[in-house]
Amino acid sequence: MTTNSTPLLEFLIPGYNRPSIVDSIQSVLEQCDNVADSGLVSIQVADDAGELFNIEQSMDPKWQNDPRLRVIRNNVNLGMAENLRAMISRSSARFVFILTDDDLLESGALAHCVSLLQSGFCHAAYITPRPGWDVEGRLRVVDCRASRRKWKVLNPTRFASLRYARHGHILSGLIVERDAVDLDLWGRIADNAYFPVIILGDLLRRRSALYGSRHLVVHRVYNETFWHRWGDTEAEIASRLFRDYAEAFLIIHKRTEGGKVTGVISDIFLLRELLRLEVSSVLHHDRENLVALKFESHRLNFTLALMQRLLRRSQPVLRCIHSLFRSPNLVFRAR
Repeated sequence: MTTNSTPLLEFLIPGYNRPSIVDSIQSVLEQCDNVADSGLVSIQVADDAGELFNIEQSMDPKWQNDPRLRVIRNNVNLGMAENLRAMISRSSARFVFILTDDDLLESGALAHCVSLLQSGFCHAAYITPRPGWDVEGRLRVVDCRASRRKWKVLNPTRFASLRYARHGHILSGLIVERDAVDLDLWGRIADNAYFPVIILGDLLRRRSALYGSRHLVVHRVYNETFWHRWGDTEAEIASRLFRDYAEAFLIIHKRTEGGKVTGVISDIFLLRELLRLEVSSVLHHDRENLVALKFESHRLNFTLALMQRLLRRSQPVLRCIHSLFRSPNLVFRAR
């Protein structure tokens, strides 16, 4: 069931054969009453033709007929990318909050998001860190940390697109303006395992985003995943994921091509990201040379970062020199 008013924020919870989706849904519903206007928030759940259980029947009876919730069941399995794309197409909310079916909404996160979005929010995305917790409740990693500041505006540039696109690889906790998402592009790259990286990179090329340091979700790591569509063995899956991640950044790089100077900087961003990918892949398979490999990777990454910074700072100087050599007065004096 749904409310008649157009919501400000809709939670999109795609699901496939994970009973934990019930907890994901209820973690949002339990916070809805803390929002003054309940019509501001809605929840859309899309069961991607799972065969293990019925989502609505598995929920606490008090939530089954909640007017803010609608549960849709796909007749055929679409896959994560197409399922989520269809959910965004169906949504009428201004903003959508993606929450995957093994994660939970952090306590107090809903009130925080509604307050922020109602306070003159003018950005196309809200990016936050995602702490990763294992099934035993231990904090294993904090990912998607875009800045050390509490708040940071990410202005739309080629550099922001390449630098921050990787923060889209964890879907849970990502908030985007629905109309800012390029659904046509999404359809073309849906077969890429890292499609969210491409979508966020494209969005950051065109629109600004806000980074905030508050955690919004309890993200589960090292739990059951459904990677079988990418290969039959662990080696095949790792190879496919490696290729897709590299391809994601090549696509973003191509869409952010600019002049010679900006092109060089974009190349360095791309090299840094591919280096990060290469190192993580080697570390996964070679445990004997961790210290030496980490040292070399940090050294090379630092060098690339320094080159990138120097080039960015030199852009005004290079533009000035370029304009001087094109100046008619300069040509006249040279004669």
